This record gives sequence, C-alpha cells and structure tokens, in this order.
Amino acid sequence: MKLALALMLALGSGTALAAKQTHIVDERVYCGTLEVAPPFVGMRDASPGSCGVVPPDPAGRQLTATIKYPNVPGSGVRTIDITRWDNLFGHRDSIDGITPWPGANGSSPAVVQFTGPGYVALDAMPNVKAQVMVNISSYNGAVLDGAWSTQVGDFSGNVKGNVAGACTATRGPGESFPKLSTDPTKPGCYIALGQHVVFNVRLHVPQPAPKTVQFNMTSVVY
Repeated sequence: MKLALALMLALGSGTALAAKQTHIVDERVYCGTLEVAPPFVGMRDASPGSCGVVPPDPAGRQLTATIKYPNVPGSGVRTIDITRWDNLFGHRDSIDGITPWPGANGSSPAVVQFTGPGYVALDAMPNVKAQVMVNISSYNGAVLDGAWSTQVGDFSGNVKGNVAGACTATRGPGESFPKLSTDPTKPGCYIALGQHVVFNVRLHVPQPAPKTVQFNMTSVVY
C-alpha cells in the first residue's frame, strides 16, 4: 500500500523514474541512465543486450574551441563543442542560430588555437542530399591533412565505395579538400545518406603551440 501510494505521488507530481536505457548514437552504442535524451544526431534505440563499452577516441582530439568570423566585422566570438560538424559550419556569425546539415552555405569560421599536436574531428549524419566542400582560407591558413572517414581520428581516407585517394588530401591556404557528396555520381568522396561520417583535420606538420586557422565551407543541396 505504501509503495503504491509513493508511485502514485511520483507520477502525479510529474517526476520521471529514470531507467537504464541503451541507445545507438551515430552508430556507437551508448549505455546509461537518462532522464532526458541527449541531443545527439542519429540517436535511436539499440537492440536489447547490445549495451557495451564504447572505445575511446584516438588520443589528441580537440573537444572545444573559440570561433571567430573574420569575414563578418564586429560579429564577436563563440565557444563551441568542436566535435560536431553543425557547431562549426552551421553558423555564419557568432549570434545566429544553428543551420543543420549540410550547414550554412558560405560559413567561414576561424578556429582560434586550433590544436598543434592533435586533431579536430567533426561528426555528422547527412540526412539531406547534398555536396559539401571545405577549403583553407588564404586569410589565415596552414598546411593541413584532411580526411573524410567513418571513424574519429582516421586519416587513411579508406571509405567503403570510394577509390583510393578520393576522401583524403593535404592542402594549403586557398586550396580545397575533396568534396563529400551523398550522390555517388558526383566527384569526390561518397557517403550514403543517413550514414555517420567524420571530417578529420590536423596540421600537416604537428607543432607544440596551437594556431589560428580559418576555413570556408560551401554546400549544394540537391
């Protein structure tokens, strides 16, 4: 009787009873007790019993960054979670709302203190047919290695369904990395619609000190 009364009071007050839940986040298994589902892209319920240990990212991944927009005078800066594509390329300035995949066409963010010895990995889940291209701004750039992959920290460019070299390149200021497209007939690196993809980027010659690097991103929606 006391237990039933306690449950009725909890439900009547709107209190959520947390329960063990298993989800797949961008094709990775997430296990935990959730009261409110985290705002992850591509999260869906996993099959019972699939809860396991998620392997850690390769060492050196930069997690946060201060972003400025040199092409937009007086726009200020913002601090972001730099593990998400939308967080970096989903804005044109420091005060606008986020534009989801493929992002804000013409976005030109500058990463203040881009990691010197490590790498940046931008997770995305393309849910709209589009083609995107990232190039290094000649305004403030560096020689960088860039690779599309299905894995964080992978610079091999070995993405299923693509010829060798289609998904990775080393580029300098004013040069573009291979395009990513959800259409296999388009040039560049192909990724299936709804498949998790990561844009990995790092300084070609690692250095102990961070550097400010500006990117430009353009996109075409089919």
